[in-house]
Amino acid sequence: IGRWTRRKERGTLMGLWGTCYQLGGVAANMWAAFWLARHGAKGAFLAASAVLMGVWFLVYFFQRNRPEDVGLPPVEDEPAEEEQPPSPVHVESPAQSPWTRTLVINIALIGTFYFGIKFVRYALWSWAPFFLENNFGLAADDAGYLSTLFDLAGFAGVVVAGFLSDKVFGGRRALPSFIMLVGMMLGCAGLFGFGGSSTLVFGACLAIIGFMLFGPDSLLSGAGAVDIGSPRTAVAAAGIINGTGSLGAVVQELVVSRLYEQNPGDVTPVFATLWGAALFSMAVLGVLLWRNRTGKANI
Repeated sequence: IGRWTRRKERGTLMGLWGTCYQLGGVAANMWAAFWLARHGAKGAFLAASAVLMGVWFLVYFFQRNRPEDVGLPPVEDEPAEEEQPPSPVHVESPAQSPWTRTLVINIALIGTFYFGIKFVRYALWSWAPFFLENNFGLAADDAGYLSTLFDLAGFAGVVVAGFLSDKVFGGRRALPSFIMLVGMMLGCAGLFGFGGSSTLVFGACLAIIGFMLFGPDSLLSGAGAVDIGSPRTAVAAAGIINGTGSLGAVVQELVVSRLYEQNPGDVTPVFATLWGAALFSMAVLGVLLWRNRTGKANI
């Protein structure tokens, strides 16, 4: 992606790409359920593997790394609109290692931010249907349907965030992400304060959090990983950022289950923890914004 796109169009493209989280999850569930009903668990796994094999075939035979691989000229990138000179992250000679101290710090900050984002995201993915069934008395299927509000709102969030980062913020990712994080934090605060009072409030907060969460998620783990360094470091940066974020997905399972076990039937401690994770991500992204202003980052 870094070699095929310019910075001011990358956010929109990655926003559309980011809808794979929502649409892919829904399609996978429907596909697996179809084959599960007809051929059991073995059939569901085989059918899912067949789709993956088809995707592998397309990527292996048709994917190209650079425009030059198909006879096109290289894409000349443009810096984001800014008042400061370009960050030293982008000043790189071919013989020099791109892994500067500045780049490593910026990647670590985005990875830490992503830890909090994935903590909230996977907590709601994993536990929302359970809470709706056990704490609000919904039937299992109704709980599953209502929990999709998180994904459906997130679908809109990633598209809007990508478009705005390109067209309104001039290729900047950190500032629109921070603004959306404020909305995510308010949604988590709503869960903490009122989420246990009714199904309607829980569903509304779920939709708000989904819309506001998936935008920064897509911007900084996708386009941001390319923007922060160079095409030479994009894949490694994305891997580090997503790997660090995935620790949040693991940790939330341990934390949320322990909190719910220690406070039977009470979701307030869980919602308070999600609010804390949102505030944590905001604080880390605030440091990245400060580094933008001081010329130590350009994202």
